[in-house]
Amino acid sequence: MSDEAAAVAANHLSALTKLAHEASQGSREALEALLSDDTFRLKAKIISVRIFKAMPSAAYRDAEDLEQDLYNRVIEKIHTFEQGKAAIQTWVSWLARNIQIDHLRRQKLSDETKNSWESTRLVDPHARAALNAAVRRLPKR
Repeated sequence: MSDEAAAVAANHLSALTKLAHEASQGSREALEALLSDDTFRLKAKIISVRIFKAMPSAAYRDAEDLEQDLYNRVIEKIHTFEQGKAAIQTWVSWLARNIQIDHLRRQKLSDETKNSWESTRLVDPHARAALNAAVRRLPKR
């Protein structure tokens, strides 16, 4: 990348960070401009591909849903963005990472619940005996 291109990119990133700051202060117009900016959308897409689609457990549909969650989270949390503390792409990466963690926790809990039920149903001899006894007490058809 040439020095001129790097300067243009840095200026645009600075403008995006300024838009994010204005949005964090309650400017709806700034939030709309930020979310519709091609560079912001491209950076969010790159972040989502790097984080969500690299997850071994995520199906493609999950990754697409998580990407949409990222945009929703930007809208919900823009008021927490602090200019000077982080660049906008760093802040978006942080949001994406938290979405990934939330997704993995939900998936783990879902798997644990399913595995817990299956192990109780298949392995626990007391539960199996109680179920068999209840089935035997059912009226015949």
